[in-house]
Amino acid sequence: MRGPNARRAYRLAPRKSPRVGWAPHGHPLLPLPMPRALITAGTIYTGDPPRPGATAMVVDRGRITWTGPATEVPRPVPRERIDLGDDAVVIPGLVDSHQHLLDSQLLTGFADLRGVRSPEEAAERLRTHAASQPEGWITGWGYDAAETDGGRRPDGRLLDTVSADRPVIVMESSFHQGAGNSAALAAIGFGRDTPQSFGGEMERDRRGEPTGILWERAFSVLAWAGRKAELERLGPSSTERTLEACRTLLAQGITHVGEALASRDDIERLQNESLPLGFTLMPASGNGAFATPWDALDGPRSGQGTPHMGIGHLKLFSDGGERCALSIPLSRSLRQTTAIVRSAISDRDPTSLRVLTTAKATVTPSGFQSGTLHYAPGKMADIMSAALQRGFTVAVHALGNLGVRSALDAYQEARSRTGIDVAGCRIEHAMFIDDADLERAADLGLRFSMQPGHAVAYVRTLRITKIERFMDPVAMRKVIDAGIPVAISSDGPTAPGSALDNMRGAWDRIAVDGKPIRPDLAITKTEALRAATAGGAEACGVAEVKGSLTNGKQADFAVLNGDPFDPATRVRQTWVAGAKAWEQPAPA
Repeated sequence: MRGPNARRAYRLAPRKSPRVGWAPHGHPLLPLPMPRALITAGTIYTGDPPRPGATAMVVDRGRITWTGPATEVPRPVPRERIDLGDDAVVIPGLVDSHQHLLDSQLLTGFADLRGVRSPEEAAERLRTHAASQPEGWITGWGYDAAETDGGRRPDGRLLDTVSADRPVIVMESSFHQGAGNSAALAAIGFGRDTPQSFGGEMERDRRGEPTGILWERAFSVLAWAGRKAELERLGPSSTERTLEACRTLLAQGITHVGEALASRDDIERLQNESLPLGFTLMPASGNGAFATPWDALDGPRSGQGTPHMGIGHLKLFSDGGERCALSIPLSRSLRQTTAIVRSAISDRDPTSLRVLTTAKATVTPSGFQSGTLHYAPGKMADIMSAALQRGFTVAVHALGNLGVRSALDAYQEARSRTGIDVAGCRIEHAMFIDDADLERAADLGLRFSMQPGHAVAYVRTLRITKIERFMDPVAMRKVIDAGIPVAISSDGPTAPGSALDNMRGAWDRIAVDGKPIRPDLAITKTEALRAATAGGAEACGVAEVKGSLTNGKQADFAVLNGDPFDPATRVRQTWVAGAKAWEQPAPA
C-alpha cells in the first residue's frame, strides 16, 4: 500500500500551467441563486462526512453556510424559508464521473435497437427509421448480441438490404463494436486492401472481403464518421439536444458529470453553451474515440477552467469493451470452457459459444488470454509520459484484468521515465481486476471510476460465459478494502437504469434478472452514497466545492420522495448552486 513517503520520489506535474489559459467563454443561464435562505426537509444526508439528524440547511447565494437540526438554526434565522416537506429526503447532488453525454445527445436521431431479438429485426427498425429520415446516414444504436436469439450480429450484407446507397451503421450497446454496409465502409475508405491495425479488427470472409463487422479501433473510425454526420445534420439545433440531455441527467439527481470523451471541437462547442449542470471534460483525440490523443496535448490542460466547466484527465484506452482483455489461468479457463459448452448443449442455445468465439481467445504458456489490447508493450507509456510532461492527469479505460495490468504497467513506466507522480490519475471501469493489481493501484495512488450498473445490466453475458464464477465482476468491496478511492459512475448511455439504480446496484447487487450477482462484492449504503457523490467529485477534481452538503460548498442537491436505496424512490427536484434546476412535472 502507499506509505507516507511514497510521493517524495516524484515531482508533481505542472497541471495548472498558464500557457494555454483555457476558460469557458460564457456563463451558465441558471436561475439566479436566492439570497440567504433556510431549507428544511424530513431528512438531509449531508454526505462526507455524514452528519446524522440534519433536517435543515442555510444557503447563502448558492453556498451552504450551515446544516443541522431545524431546531438549532443559528441566528439570525433567514427570512426566506423553503420547506420541502416532512417526507422529503435530501442527498448531495450525484456526480457521475464517467458519462458520455456528447453521444447521448445524438441518440434521439438514431434508430433504437435495444431489445431486438435478431439481426433481421434490427434491419427492419433501421428501414422504418430511414423512411422517417430520408437523407444522410442511417444509424442504429443499442444492439446487444448476447440478448438476441443465438447471439448473432448484423453484418454488411444485411445492412446493404436497408440501403444500397446511403451509409448504414449499427452501434452495439458498448459502442466498442458494430457494423456498416458497403456505402459506410466506402465512406471511410475501408476495403479489401485495408491493413489490419493494432487494437482493432475489420472482420473478413474466407475470400478476404470485409464482412462489415468492425471491432474497437477499426469500429471507432466508422462510429466517428457517423457521429460527425449527425452533428452536421443537426447544425445549430445540436444545442437543444445537449440541453435536453442535461435535463435527462438532472431528472436523475445528477448535478455534475465527467464527460469521458471530448475532442477539441467538442470542448470548444461546450464552452460556448450555457448548460444547467457542471462538466469536467476529459480530452480525447479528434480522429476517433479510440485514437491515441496526441492531437489533444496542444489543447487545454487538466485543471483549467472552472468547477462548472473544467478540463479533467486525458482519456486513453487499454483494452476493449466486449473484447476486454482477460488473462485466466489455464486450469480455470478449462473449467470455464467446459461449463460453457455443457450449458450450451443442455440449453440448446449457442449464444454463449458465439460470445466465447468473438473474444479472440488464445492459449499461452501462462494461460488463457482473450480480448483486445489497444497498445503494444511500451506504447501506452509513450503517450502517458508526454501527457504528464505537458501537465495532464490521465484516465485509462481498462475493463479486463489484463487491460488493468497493462494500464498499471504503463503508469509505472511513465512515472519512471518522467519522475512525475501519477497519484490522482484514474482507472476507468476495472470490471475485472486481480488482487495483486489492487495493491499496485493503491501504491500508485490511482482513483477508480466503476460502474456497478454494468454487472447488473449485462448479467446475461456474465452468467452464460460463467465468468462470475471464476473472476470478480465490479469488485467494489475489494477496491475499497485495498484503500483505493472509488467513484460510482454510469458510463451512460451504455447501460440502462437511473443514477439511483446504479448506486443501489453497488449495495444490493440485484441484477436485471431479479437475482443477485456476487453479493459478496457489495458495499455498504454509506460507502455507495459517498462513492456516487463525494467520490465522483474527487474523481472530477471539484471536491473543494461539490460532492457533499457541508459548509462552504455549492448547494447542489437532489430531493427524493424516500430512501435513496429503495427501488420505488424517485427524484422530485434537483438544485444546482442554490437554485432549482429541475422539478418533477405535476401529474396530468
